Amino acid sequence: MKKRMFTSTEFYVGIVLVLLCLLIQMKSGQFFTGNNAVDLLRAFSVPAMFCIGEMFVIITGGVDVSFPAIASMAMFIVCSQLEHVTDNPILFFAAAMLIGLAVGLVNGFIIARFRFPALIVTLGTSSICFGIMQGVFKSREYPLCQPLYELGQMKLLSVTNPVSGLTSDMPVGIILMVLLIFIGWFILARTMLGRGIYAIGGDERAAQRAGFHVFKTIVFIYAFSGCMAGRIGVLRSTML
Repeated sequence: MKKRMFTSTEFYVGIVLVLLCLLIQMKSGQFFTGNNAVDLLRAFSVPAMFCIGEMFVIITGGVDVSFPAIASMAMFIVCSQLEHVTDNPILFFAAAMLIGLAVGLVNGFIIARFRFPALIVTLGTSSICFGIMQGVFKSREYPLCQPLYELGQMKLLSVTNPVSGLTSDMPVGIILMVLLIFIGWFILARTMLGRGIYAIGGDERAAQRAGFHVFKTIVFIYAFSGCMAGRIGVLRSTML
């Protein structure tokens, strides 16, 4: 166990991060403060949520480079088209998830059915998503609709630095990050689907002989990644 830890890349990356934190603290004296901890948590919450969906894809040996475009397109369509239709933020998130799910299903089906390289497929759908925003919707600027603005103003807590006087707010989106991390962990560690994802990443043919449905699993992971991207795209707009 110890030998494996000392030979892992993550161990040395962790050491570098700790040393970097100590260096910043020595220079500024403000790194290990409550408001900076909240700022860091807020800053990496959206990338962390994106990583959850991407992690499923990477475990199987694939790659999905379309999730930023899916998130942007879902956010753009929802904010521009639903502002005068509903004031329920739940419907905004549901619509964004459906948009992301649809694109993810297309990615997964093409990759699983035709065996095209995942990088090429997702790069193509990424270009299509950006093309839709620019060609169909002309990429006009829209103000953040009122329901999402009000959601963005909600906060779990505020922390003030007694030295600098700066105040940092922790958004409610942190709750979603914790929830998604738990869901991702549960699927991978406690379900047969998670075992199938790991099996496909190890050896796809062996996984199929072991009884795992490779086609459905691959379609699921790309659909899951797209669905997460759509929801997180809308959430990110509330945290800007």
